[in-house]
Amino acid sequence: MLKAFVGIASDQGLAVLHPEHDETLSFINRTVQTRTDRVGFWAVLDDTEARCVSALVVGGRGREALRLLNCWAKEMGSIVPSEPLATH
Repeated sequence: MLKAFVGIASDQGLAVLHPEHDETLSFINRTVQTRTDRVGFWAVLDDTEARCVSALVVGGRGREALRLLNCWAKEMGSIVPSEPLATH
């Protein structure tokens, strides 16, 4: 079954991949706001394939995970971080 996922990638490969929810999207936004060396993204892919990609990340094989994600994703795009909230 196709599902939406969000994640973080860098020149080291894929760092995280999670099902898209408000909490995970918020986590992605916070992380890419504070880390200019990382990019947030969304992807649509099969749930089984996503588990394979996640297993590679957990196993420390982020570059391979990113290559597979790139091959398997039906759709993919970047997440532009939202502006930090002003504090007064």
